[in-house]
Amino acid sequence: MHDGRIEKGGVVLKEYLLSRNSEQIKLHNTYCGEQPEFLLELLNAPEVLRLDGISVSCGGCYTKFLKHKYFLSKLDHSYGMALIMWNHTRDKTQTLSALFHDISIPVFSHAGDFFLGDSLKQEASETMTSEIIRNSSQVMSFLEKNNISLSDVDDYKKYPLADNDKPRLAADRLETQLHFPLSIGSISLDVAKEIYKDITILRNEDDNPELGFKSLKYAEQFANIALDSDKKYYRSFEAITNNQMIVMILENVIKEGLINKEDIFIKTEKQIIDIIKTSGSRRLKSIWMYFEELHDKHKITVTAAEPFGNKLYVSKVNVKKRYIDPLVKAETGIYRISELSKAINESLKNYNNEVDNFYASVDIDF
Repeated sequence: MHDGRIEKGGVVLKEYLLSRNSEQIKLHNTYCGEQPEFLLELLNAPEVLRLDGISVSCGGCYTKFLKHKYFLSKLDHSYGMALIMWNHTRDKTQTLSALFHDISIPVFSHAGDFFLGDSLKQEASETMTSEIIRNSSQVMSFLEKNNISLSDVDDYKKYPLADNDKPRLAADRLETQLHFPLSIGSISLDVAKEIYKDITILRNEDDNPELGFKSLKYAEQFANIALDSDKKYYRSFEAITNNQMIVMILENVIKEGLINKEDIFIKTEKQIIDIIKTSGSRRLKSIWMYFEELHDKHKITVTAAEPFGNKLYVSKVNVKKRYIDPLVKAETGIYRISELSKAINESLKNYNNEVDNFYASVDIDF
């Protein structure tokens, strides 16, 4: 091993690629049969590699809320998204924009966006993407060598196959809603493969390219998976409590002078956790230990009225809904699955009409 690389059969493999879970490897290989060299060249850039220490679950993997089969990192997601983009476009700039799309994500992912005051869109950190790429000597050297401008890769939202307005399907949402359910065991690898292999490129209502499905069966199955995932793991009271506790933890770590606000964009979660556990602050250690036990049933109380007492109050803040209404190709044309499936139509309608009218609270006594 040298310089973070491993020689195997005359091929240079990146250390990150060899550290993946076997299911991740198979899923990534399903996304794209080849792993282009230009992507591999960037996997050891410190700013990219840092993403391997950021959890997709927003820190939920450290609690009793989620039981992962393996740690799913933002690099696993970003690399997977890049492979999807390469598979469907063979466009280097679009593929790189996918690899870099989360490069500025704070520790604990979107819980970090909660900390930045953005629970609705969860995009606050994206404003730093260009700056982080510009300050990366390794990435900038690569871009210059390949005659690629920074503006071509620092905003994935300009590419409709990479990102678009909800509830449309794009590579970012597709990768998340296949990889995350797989990592927690709510879908099997075979199901993820079958759904992905049905993906094609269709033209949407605005005549823009959009990822969609060739068959009704898989479009409906995927829409249900995405809705179930959003309800249980992104917008549930456990998830909101998780994110609010992370906000509390980050505020206290910064308040006690152990890190600066800028560190949440530079460090990994392990580094932050190590700082907490090795600090001289008994309060911080207690809060973190409490967080690790957070999703024990005795730790969270749900009430219709605002609770009183020595508690951390957590109302259902206005959090974005991640449901997806994908396109599907039918004999008579291209439609949203909600136009063809009465069950999906009803499920999405009911979900959009849900009102967040309860409080979730945890006892705090430190």
